[in-house]
Amino acid sequence: PNIKAGWGHLLDCAKLAVQNPGKMFTTAHGRVSMACTTKGDWLAMRIPSGRQIMFAKPKIELTRRVWRDEDGDLVEDEGKPSLTALKAPMWVRRPLYGGMIANAATQGGCRDILCHGLLAVDEEITPLGGNIILDVHDEIDAELPDDAAYDHEDLIRTMTTDLLARLPWLAGMPLVAAGATLK
Repeated sequence: PNIKAGWGHLLDCAKLAVQNPGKMFTTAHGRVSMACTTKGDWLAMRIPSGRQIMFAKPKIELTRRVWRDEDGDLVEDEGKPSLTALKAPMWVRRPLYGGMIANAATQGGCRDILCHGLLAVDEEITPLGGNIILDVHDEIDAELPDDAAYDHEDLIRTMTTDLLARLPWLAGMPLVAAGATLK
């Protein structure tokens, strides 16, 4: 229920921002803010990492629904106000709903954690002669010399405990990782 309520709060915040260009609105206990440019070209969502996720040409418009009732007759409602934005890569107008906005914030935050983690791991292993060779989704693969005093436990510490200490916006995040050393 809290997740669904959170989606509603995000959508309400986005709608307020679109209806009041140039003003900022916050939600998620002040950790997410949204504002629409004064021309209404962009809706910007600032996520806890400080990065902005942008939605193009947001607008609130009536969306009419047509469906078949139990008897098979076509029914059309009067429509309700719905938030929409242009979506890449085809730049087609699509509805924005709370779950989609939450997904953008969540995935954006996860990307930011991974990027900071990659930089932190690189700082640790480069002096040891190691290299990050690949990252896939939320995984880091690195090569180290056999005699390096750094293993998967060190990488896990770098990606969790060290990041939590380094990045104040992660305060309270239940950040965990797993890993393995392959020889």
